[in-house]
Amino acid sequence: MWTTMVNIRLWPGNVIDALWLTYAILCSLSQASKASAGLADYHDLRSVHLLEEGENLVIPKGGRKEFHAKVDPPEAADECRFLWSLSGVNRTTYRPSFSKEFRETGVFHLSVRAENRISAVDSQRLRIKVVEEIHGVRGVVYPTSVQVNRRWSFTVLVNHGSDITYHWDFGDGKTKVTRQEKAKHRYVAPGEYLLKVVLRNLVSEETVTERVFVLKNGIECDTPRIIAFYPEDQTRPREVGPQKASKDFGVH
Repeated sequence: MWTTMVNIRLWPGNVIDALWLTYAILCSLSQASKASAGLADYHDLRSVHLLEEGENLVIPKGGRKEFHAKVDPPEAADECRFLWSLSGVNRTTYRPSFSKEFRETGVFHLSVRAENRISAVDSQRLRIKVVEEIHGVRGVVYPTSVQVNRRWSFTVLVNHGSDITYHWDFGDGKTKVTRQEKAKHRYVAPGEYLLKVVLRNLVSEETVTERVFVLKNGIECDTPRIIAFYPEDQTRPREVGPQKASKDFGVH
């Protein structure tokens, strides 16, 4: 017994260190047990999908769209955070939805990543095309004297719109489709023709018509000019139709 007492007196620090080490190990095991029990409450994510039909979406410029994601298993949605990526711009939400107003035209790509403490999954990529609606169609500009058997240029005047397809009906049975506002046409017989142009894109459609007077070769005659009036914020009307007019057909 004397020897034991001597040993304790000689190395009391070892005993204290051993007690502290035992305490630290017990605390670590307790925390690990709690952490393991907490992770057990999370679900292993299998997939996440954007709830949009197909892989392409068209939105008008200035429109707002709310996107939704679906997680599998569904009960894991409340424990996830969602990392949305729209053409390199990232945003994080803690619910499976994301709202965006599109102020610029162009093509964008959207995807979402769902993750919790034990797993992460990525969605498919959605292609979004933003298109400006067509409005402010002012008429068609063409030469003053249109003569037979010559190619003439016609131009649609339009203020707003993107990705427009122009469907031309020249009134003589001939039609044409262009991606630009200009088209060339040759009339083979003199007379009066009704030129019709339908402007279309994925979100809107507008129509403009003009009367074209076609003359025989060697004959020049100014046709009436047409005045297209702008909304109230415009200061003056502008001419459409023939590019110039004679004094006899002037508008006073």
